[in-house]
Amino acid sequence: MYSANDLWNRVFGVIVLAAAILLVWALMRSPWGRVLKGIREDEDAVRSLGKNVFAYKMQALVVGGDHHEASRSSEVAVGVPPANADIDQPPPSSHGSSGFAAAYSAIRAR
Repeated sequence: MYSANDLWNRVFGVIVLAAAILLVWALMRSPWGRVLKGIREDEDAVRSLGKNVFAYKMQALVVGGDHHEASRSSEVAVGVPPANADIDQPPPSSHGSSGFAAAYSAIRAR
């Protein structure tokens, strides 16, 4: 059977996975998600409707990056070693883990 720690890690993982699936499901059925689908199908048509395509692309990039960062943080929290632990790599950058501030300033600069 599982130890208490192993069981907690599995239950926590399933809960986080379910929350992430529900979040992505809700986002893709929102007006924001429909605009992203429109951009995927025909970017010029969405632009002709007055939507800022660049801003929506940057928002999607930030949401994807934050989703990745949350998943990586949960792996670190439960003690999963990185997949490339045996490869020598430079230390991670010290400017923060999320690119939200950089993406936001890029959107506001336009």
